[in-house]
Amino acid sequence: MKFTGQCVCGGVTWTVDGEAVSQFYCHCRSCQKATSAPAVAIAIFPASDVAFSGQPASLSVTGEEGAAARLYCAGCGTRVANKPGAEGFTELLAMFPPLCDSTDWFQPSMHLFYEESGIEVSDKLPKYLDMPEAFGGSGKTL
Repeated sequence: MKFTGQCVCGGVTWTVDGEAVSQFYCHCRSCQKATSAPAVAIAIFPASDVAFSGQPASLSVTGEEGAAARLYCAGCGTRVANKPGAEGFTELLAMFPPLCDSTDWFQPSMHLFYEESGIEVSDKLPKYLDMPEAFGGSGKTL
């Protein structure tokens, strides 16, 4: 798949050319605090499949879910991606589909940290207590 996106002011744009490793909704407190939303749509891609135009700034954060770098536009403050710091995940980027020019490609397969959610979701997707075992979580569903 190939698509483009940009921050609110257009100072940072990107092109993704590749397949998502995973697509999901995250309900963790860190995402909630960073976005002021009860859940965040996320698609994970190999970093090598993402090309930025304009240089996103980086903020290192450590939360309950581990360390990460939040990439954002220094001009408007829009968070454009997360770069996980956990071992085995450092070559990936978490992209935010709502910032993309089209979201037709987004097909989430699960909810993460659902117990922390401030909303009730009635879709048929699995709702993980934390994360699947493949992501380093317990694999427990609610």
